[in-house]
Amino acid sequence: MKKVAVLLLSFTVSLTLSSNEDTYSSCLERNSNDVQCICKSYKNPFNRIVDCSTKNVILQPLKCITNDTRNDHNNFLVAGLCPFAGRNTKISFPNESMIEELNELVCNQSNREGRLCGSCAQGYWLAINTFGLDCIESSKCHSYHWAVYFIVHFTALTLFFLIVITFNIKATSDNTASFIFFAQVVTLPFNLLTIQRDWAVQKVFEHKTGPPEHFAWAVDVLYGIWSLNIPSGAFYKLCPQENLTSMAALSVQYVTATFPLVLILIAFILILLYQRDFRPVSILWIPFRPCCIRLRRRIDSRTSIIDAFATFVLLSYTKFTYISLIILAPTPLYNISSKKVDYVPLYDGTMKYWYSCHKCYVILALVVLLGFVIPLPCILVFYSTRCFQKCLHFCNLNSHILTEFVGAFQNEFKDGSNGTRDYRYFAGIKFILRFTIFALYAFVIYDYFFLYTCIAIALAIYSCLYIAFQPYKRNLFNKIDPIIYICLMLVVLLSIYNNIHITIDDPSLPLQIIYYLSLYFPGVYMGVYISLWLLRKIYTYCKGRIRLNVDENGRPRSRIGRLGQLFDTSSSHLPSPVEDRGGLINDDSSDDGDYSASYIDYCQTPVGTNNTTDRSTLPTNSSGLNTGQTGQTGTNSTARRSTRHSSIVRWPLSLRENRIKEDVIALAETS
Repeated sequence: MKKVAVLLLSFTVSLTLSSNEDTYSSCLERNSNDVQCICKSYKNPFNRIVDCSTKNVILQPLKCITNDTRNDHNNFLVAGLCPFAGRNTKISFPNESMIEELNELVCNQSNREGRLCGSCAQGYWLAINTFGLDCIESSKCHSYHWAVYFIVHFTALTLFFLIVITFNIKATSDNTASFIFFAQVVTLPFNLLTIQRDWAVQKVFEHKTGPPEHFAWAVDVLYGIWSLNIPSGAFYKLCPQENLTSMAALSVQYVTATFPLVLILIAFILILLYQRDFRPVSILWIPFRPCCIRLRRRIDSRTSIIDAFATFVLLSYTKFTYISLIILAPTPLYNISSKKVDYVPLYDGTMKYWYSCHKCYVILALVVLLGFVIPLPCILVFYSTRCFQKCLHFCNLNSHILTEFVGAFQNEFKDGSNGTRDYRYFAGIKFILRFTIFALYAFVIYDYFFLYTCIAIALAIYSCLYIAFQPYKRNLFNKIDPIIYICLMLVVLLSIYNNIHITIDDPSLPLQIIYYLSLYFPGVYMGVYISLWLLRKIYTYCKGRIRLNVDENGRPRSRIGRLGQLFDTSSSHLPSPVEDRGGLINDDSSDDGDYSASYIDYCQTPVGTNNTTDRSTLPTNSSGLNTGQTGQTGTNSTARRSTRHSSIVRWPLSLRENRIKEDVIALAETS
């Protein structure tokens, strides 16, 4: 009986479709290729992408119907996702329109053409520095825009890199991690939430005098930098090449995501060359020496390098993940009877999925996913387990460098000491949550209601985990993190409301205000936190300067007196003589030795002259290395720290003394 019922059902469906096709064909003959025939012949044409009303044909947001002119069939209509058409509103056009005019009606507002508006129209080039991959008039485009694009982005990322190093910004710390996650989700380019965010800002401020796009641009600037997005398109749109495809423009994002990691690698190589007294590097470093010496007094520069590397790994991971997923994301093409006829890439309907040049982009995305995106959260989740440690030991990979790198992500979580449970694996769960949300954006964008519901459920589960387990060492951030995730949930859920009411044009102002406040609350929180941090740093600096320039009786100190105060044990820490002079690598704070007055006198004596200072009286650092001796390590030093300093300890005595003397005199001149 079941087989008979299935056969009858399939026969009925085929009869219905064939009758619909006959009705559609006869309608075309009577109405001269009228779009109205679509609504007359089919109840839910094109998989509900088209909504037929009495007078208009309405397309859902981010979806379009186009005439596939590449096909031999006349009037072969296809519909599917098209992120470039109808970004903020549903498309509506008269149902008596000609089918040949569909591409112009649907794609013209974005200056595009072709299947699913996948390519720029004639006379327009693709702008690579716009989040929506806009098409710009060719008269404004030049081939030198490639150089301008990379110069602008590399300069901005280099400045950001220097700021992270100088101020020891740690994106993986408990006070910034949740804010950065929020910023990355709401500002990633090419996603539906970004589009809804811009639309909500327009609706809230539509009666104001100022242009609403300024508010959206402010969000992109304040939040977008944490996704390594440089909003240069707000000032000038760069279109460097004719016939540049969307897939190629997306692949360029890999370069900007890799650049900060390359900077870290270059800095590491320069440090190694400097430690080995590579003469060109030493000469180039001379102008920066006084500044770096002062910097070393205030931060642990070695830890700062590790934190900076972890920070840029986190930021690059976000862009690598999302770009790879949207390159891999397919979108089905539906014909008029709601059948899937083909698959195309999400952001380029002119290509066929996994054919010709698209195959190269897919291979590149898979290499990034399998080589970087997937292994990182797995390492962070399983690193503290015994099985994983045994595997690392067996493969001889359990080095202190890997331990410190993983610790940059896990140190803020409870580690099982003091009677607590070990929650360090939460660092990996955060990356898994990122991957989940980005995968939903890429693969479930066709159904916005299901998409937003899944994201809201994932955020709710993650917030409940934080509330239940309290994984951070500092309880304050066990409360702040769930609040920020709840704000993101509100933004996601209210985006559903925005999408439903786009055509009605009757939004609820209170809900829109809630949406707007939820969008900006994490930014306000981070602004307050940074302001307090800066005030504390300024207060500490001013207090130290007063103490440095005035003695106990309130009298101004001489230059030598200020120098002696700098090296006093009660002053800020200075690097020990065994450390690198440039200020880019620093040992642990517990290893920072202090200079005595006798050592200052010793350093001020020119190299090569007789120095009466007894080297045995010179101070030693915590690793037991005397400043006038070489190769000696104290009994309290660990094997790891001895190994870390081994390359510096083997320096010739005169070379180390000469470098330390230069640093001391440079510091005295700038004090």
